[in-house]
Amino acid sequence: MDLFRAIRMLVPPAWQNVRNFWIELKGENNGVTIDGNDGQYNAGGIQLFGEGGTEVFEDITISNNTFRDFINADPGGMLTDGSGFLGAIAVSVTNATSSASDITITGNEITLAEDQVFDEFDLNSLIFVNGNVTDGGDDADASSLVVDGNTISIVETSEQAILDAQTGTANFDGTLSGIFVGQGVQDNVQITNNIVSESVTLEKIAGVYIAANPFLSADILIHRFIV
Repeated sequence: MDLFRAIRMLVPPAWQNVRNFWIELKGENNGVTIDGNDGQYNAGGIQLFGEGGTEVFEDITISNNTFRDFINADPGGMLTDGSGFLGAIAVSVTNATSSASDITITGNEITLAEDQVFDEFDLNSLIFVNGNVTDGGDDADASSLVVDGNTISIVETSEQAILDAQTGTANFDGTLSGIFVGQGVQDNVQITNNIVSESVTLEKIAGVYIAANPFLSADILIHRFIV
């Protein structure tokens, strides 16, 4: 099977409310490590979503994975919630009955072509952490969130086979961020030794974006960050 046909099979028709990603953790999770994987041709990577029922994420490590060749699952803008790109690593714990603690994201390599972020409904960050994230108190680093030693590259164009398999044209003109820390994150946050590089046409690129709102109550250390 040639590459074009293989990629075309991975791009869902616009009328299907389907997005493909590596892993979504659900329910109660404690001591989970996701390490050393290499993924291509997905709309997203690893998802920790506590937005519906009761989800618990304790002592989760996402390390040494390679995310590349993303494909927006909704280039035609037909999904009911509009989101066709879900980021590489997304932690969103916004439901009052869900929680996350001691999240470590380290040593991952992430490459995104800007032409896969189509509009304002797509997630505009590669590492996204938002919601009720705290320090569980049972680890040595005493941090709710550690984002360390990740390499994030934002490039202009996908490979031609991906573009040939899609319809629609990206018209996103907002800010793309390498790392986003949003509302509800508490206690100590360490963002250290990360590299974000870009060679894109977008004017707005943020290496680290910290949401400025009264719900963010974390002590944040940003150290040795290279853009």
